[in-house]
Amino acid sequence: MKLNRNEKALSKAAQSKDPELKNRLKKSQI
Repeated sequence: MKLNRNEKALSKAAQSKDPELKNRLKKSQI
């Protein structure tokens, strides 16, 4: 199963542990 761009970005944000970036990605996912 391939990761889509959003999932890749989310995993990157999780790795960088940037709360602001995480929040932005969560909002863009909804």
